[in-house]
Amino acid sequence: MNKYRLLLSFLLLASTSTLLAQIPEDCADRQQANNWPEYYCDCKYAAEDFSLPLDIQISGTRWFKGKISDLAQGISAYLNSDCPMKFEVYPFCTSKTPEYEKIFEQNQANTIDGTSIKHRLEEAGYGSAEGTFYISISPLVGLGGRLILRSEADGMPSACEDPLYIFPGMALYSTQPTDVYVIDPSNIAEATDVIIHWKGDNNTPCELQLTSNSCDGPIVDKVTLDATNNCYTLSSEALDEAWFNDEKFYLHFSHAPGTAGFVHCLVPEYTAAYTDTTICQGMGVQMEDTLLTETTTYPVDTVFLHTNQYRVNYLNVIVIEPEPQQDTLAFQYTQQPYLYRSQHTISKPGDYDLTIHTPGACDERYLLHVYHDIDTVVNVVDTFLCYGASYEHEGKKYLKNTSFAKTDWKNQDTLILDTLNVYFATTPDIVYDTIMQNQNKYGKTFKQTGDFNFTYTNPLTYCVDSIILHVKPGSNDGITYDYYYIDTTLCQGMEYEDYYGNVYTESTVLYDTIPRVMNKLYEVEITTITFIEPEYLSDTLILAQGELPYIYRDTTIYSFGEYELEYYTKEGCLELALNLSVQEKKVATNLENTELYDRPRLILRDGVVYILRGSEVYTLLGEKIK
Repeated sequence: MNKYRLLLSFLLLASTSTLLAQIPEDCADRQQANNWPEYYCDCKYAAEDFSLPLDIQISGTRWFKGKISDLAQGISAYLNSDCPMKFEVYPFCTSKTPEYEKIFEQNQANTIDGTSIKHRLEEAGYGSAEGTFYISISPLVGLGGRLILRSEADGMPSACEDPLYIFPGMALYSTQPTDVYVIDPSNIAEATDVIIHWKGDNNTPCELQLTSNSCDGPIVDKVTLDATNNCYTLSSEALDEAWFNDEKFYLHFSHAPGTAGFVHCLVPEYTAAYTDTTICQGMGVQMEDTLLTETTTYPVDTVFLHTNQYRVNYLNVIVIEPEPQQDTLAFQYTQQPYLYRSQHTISKPGDYDLTIHTPGACDERYLLHVYHDIDTVVNVVDTFLCYGASYEHEGKKYLKNTSFAKTDWKNQDTLILDTLNVYFATTPDIVYDTIMQNQNKYGKTFKQTGDFNFTYTNPLTYCVDSIILHVKPGSNDGITYDYYYIDTTLCQGMEYEDYYGNVYTESTVLYDTIPRVMNKLYEVEITTITFIEPEYLSDTLILAQGELPYIYRDTTIYSFGEYELEYYTKEGCLELALNLSVQEKKVATNLENTELYDRPRLILRDGVVYILRGSEVYTLLGEKIK
């Protein structure tokens, strides 16, 4: 078929070239000079005579010249083409727009109303039936194809010598006592029935006979079509088999001479009707032979309406999924295998999306978080050292507060944490002392009396003390001293002013010696001024859910989170500001299958406990520290 079309296209092009050769050489110049349309020369000099019937191949634009009388009876158009075609009528070749236009749809039969064309042309100035007009026929896209134009009253006769192909959606007017049309299965979608509908004028009946492969091939079927039985169905199975065997079906229509009717080639058209049914997941809808348990559209039955119209009744089954419920499981390896809600075996920590199915009831869905529940045994030893001392551990000397942590696994679920905290005094201890004149102490002899303030490092302990020393005269000088000690505690930020107007903002010791009784009795007032400096610390509590509420110092902890605690002295001074982190006892799930030689260890860094695995450091919540 394609080769045939290409050959015809070549012949038509050759014919067009011959016609173009008859166009005057100056036509294009005149067309441009007069601003006539581009198609003027083709319309004026290459137009063919138009008369019905017309059976042509269209591969490009073709022009025709005719008379109004040629269209008076209307036109039946048959198009077998790979694309639609445009039909335009112009009163003059100089007309820039058509007076009438129509699109011939691809592989369809079309009808042109002659009255409307005549009316349009008469409005353009043509009152005579013999007036000349011009027709342009061109494919919109593609290579084109066969176009047959006949008088509407003549219909579209077709015989075995040159049978016309009939396509889905096409209607042909059969006017001959015997017309033959061809159905090519390759033009029919797979698994689609074809319905042949007969509508005779005045309910004229006809006999339909089917042959296969050729016009005189074997008879496949034979049926009489009339007003009550006007449809014949060519099944998709028969069409698919013919397609596989490269065969065609020939439709022979026989009706009484002088009668006519329309032959419609149709495919079934289905109208859907839906009934909704909603169920919960886990339940089902029992059909005749099927149990529907998922959201689906199920065809129940198909009802014939008329011609090619059918109604398909569907059941819409809508399954409502269960709302997810959150759940948490503290998992220990000594508990495995763990059977969750008697249906799902839990073998390792992680996140699970589990569905619990109970026969005869709706399903339940649980978003389960399973974490490794480690029993942590913490042993803490605190060591307090004086100011100036040092602490040696594993060959390294430490001069400031530090902590050492050692971990060991009792079993897969129990972690032992031994922690040693070393604290150094932040200031030297204050030592008050009184000695006699010329007495040797603190590595030297004090020959003068009076008050002395200095630091002293113990050569054995390396502790540094702040010495407040009073050296009094020897007993043979007859001088007596009475000592009075006064302690004053103030909050940081306050001021202390002594008797002499001196102002102090830091802790110190003041001495005031007052002579009494003929300079033989002296009163010595020793005033110790202490400013309370608050201490700022951080601490972390790792608790299981069952350990709440928890009493920390004098504060009750009810939930996990971050707390800021403050503690005051009896004088009302801020003594301690504490940032407390209360965390749930968890570990990272990627540690669940760690072998003994690769198990994580707990370490203490800047007062915070971390998990060390190999060279990687994690928080107790499993977050990796870069």
